[in-house]
Amino acid sequence: MTQLYVSDEEIGSPTSRALIEAEGRKAKYVLVTEPARDGGKIVTGRKGVARFEVFVKGVPAHAGSRPQDGRSAIRELANVIQNAGGPDRPQARASPSMSGVVRGGTRPNVIAEEAYAEVDLRVPSIADADEIVAKILNLNRAAKASASR
Repeated sequence: MTQLYVSDEEIGSPTSRALIEAEGRKAKYVLVTEPARDGGKIVTGRKGVARFEVFVKGVPAHAGSRPQDGRSAIRELANVIQNAGGPDRPQARASPSMSGVVRGGTRPNVIAEEAYAEVDLRVPSIADADEIVAKILNLNRAAKASASR
């Protein structure tokens, strides 16, 4: 029997991942212990995790003198975030969170040419993952269609 204790799991296991994977491959069964949930409930399963980066390209313009010439990457990214679902939609089985890290723009008086978000996806099953991952991977086509209108 092997017991493995690591201190960097919540940040993606950057120093222990190789060891965790190597020990996991040797094991017939693995028990991952978790602190109790509300009311002392035990954790009996974990969601799958995927991470994505979303980059949006806009058209820069001076916000004061020529705003009509611009297409804001920040505005389009906001639309993507609004329509993606996530923790604010508790009825969803899968929870893509696109509100953790968001960046965009260069100056307050310039319509943003670029915007960026990090997506953290938590899914209870492969079927849920297939559905949500397809939506995330198709964001590029949806953003282009929106920008061309």
